[in-house]
Amino acid sequence: QYAEQCRDVVLLPQLLDRLRAEKFDAAYVESCNFCAPVLFHLLGINKFAITESVAINDGWFFYSQTPSNPAYVPS
Repeated sequence: QYAEQCRDVVLLPQLLDRLRAEKFDAAYVESCNFCAPVLFHLLGINKFAITESVAINDGWFFYSQTPSNPAYVPS
């Protein structure tokens, strides 16, 4: 179902035209939105950052360089 939602967004010419008209210089997206980089490419947005609002996931430091929050580390 997520793939269908992504397809529906990138195949809406009216939406793409409206977003292109905004002439965005850069964009931010949460890491859980796998469709956004495709959308950015279609819109010609070359500068974007993938963010992570939850820095407590094990193994994410390699990708985000965000250390684990000590409040969530057992003593």
